[in-house]
Amino acid sequence: MTKKRRKHAHKIQLAAFAVAASILSAYALTTKVDADFVEKDRYKYYTSVYVTRDTTLWGLSEKYITPEYADIREYMDEVRAINHLPSDELQYGEYICVPYYSSDYKE
Repeated sequence: MTKKRRKHAHKIQLAAFAVAASILSAYALTTKVDADFVEKDRYKYYTSVYVTRDTTLWGLSEKYITPEYADIREYMDEVRAINHLPSDELQYGEYICVPYYSSDYKE
């Protein structure tokens, strides 16, 4: 291969790389990643839940957890802290306060 042909081949490779990089950048900028996506303007609220015989902290957490929490354990820790619970056990007949987030602004 002559020096001129190698230089031309190198230019083609650089151009192809630039096009591929541009396409990937455009795709990355226009694609949302759902796992890391959290809406802006979310408001934190609390609600009171009556504890029945079948109510568990895990079950409540599954129902009320929102994407603002890293995982269900983090949410359960907050519920325990809010309600001053020493363990995951809930007392039948009591009310428990649980947090949740919403895009709706409530006055």
